[in-house]
Amino acid sequence: MPAPFWTVERERLYVDQYGGQDSAGYKHNVEGEWGDAENTVFPWAQFQHLVKEIPEYRCMKILVDKDVVYVSGYGVAEKSAKYLVETTQPIGKFDIKREIKSFFISFMGLKFAGADLGYSQQER
Repeated sequence: MPAPFWTVERERLYVDQYGGQDSAGYKHNVEGEWGDAENTVFPWAQFQHLVKEIPEYRCMKILVDKDVVYVSGYGVAEKSAKYLVETTQPIGKFDIKREIKSFFISFMGLKFAGADLGYSQQER
């Protein structure tokens, strides 16, 4: 910004406040760039060496809404995704063990699982 909005003194103040022009705070709050997140729980610099490329994996989503179960799943291989399953079933006929086993049984290798068991009372 031109003077009087931007001055050398103002720039010096922000550099001191945010710890330099290369800091995430300066880039985000002064320059208006996205930059890295500030004060994250898991700072990228400390954890990036733990991140490993997984060339092939599968992901399955099961969503229960009242009396209906929505199941979708996709596989990723060679950096392209392909839907493998997409169904809707009544909750009374849904067998979660069967669905999970049939989706992952043909996938060889070490298997990890995660779940978000969130609940919402929100009406659709």
